[in-house]
Amino acid sequence: MIFKTVSDPFSFKSRTKTEFFAQSSGQFEESDVSPLLPVLDAFGSVRLGSKTTLVAEAQIFRMDFNNYDGTLNYIRAELQYDLGAFALGLGYSFYGMKLRSNKDSLSGEIEFRHNGPSISAAFRF
Repeated sequence: MIFKTVSDPFSFKSRTKTEFFAQSSGQFEESDVSPLLPVLDAFGSVRLGSKTTLVAEAQIFRMDFNNYDGTLNYIRAELQYDLGAFALGLGYSFYGMKLRSNKDSLSGEIEFRHNGPSISAAFRF
């Protein structure tokens, strides 16, 4: 089974092309849509001391279009240590994605989760 989704990063509206191919049956489905699908985003930071900052971010995306529905969620929390123009961070991230198809010709579900620690470097100007 091959499942591929391509998004257009240079457009202000969402554009998603999805291709699905099942090798065992030779079944192929393709969808190319441009619906207005907003992403809810929240970002915040709090100074905990003269050199440390707590940063948090969350993004939530919900989709229900034609015979497809799904979610894409991202949550991150990070503690940053200030080194002047640079900052070093240690954090934790979670990504979760679920996509379902209810078409008569193509029915199924894909679920993906990834979570774990992260290390970052930031340049401030």
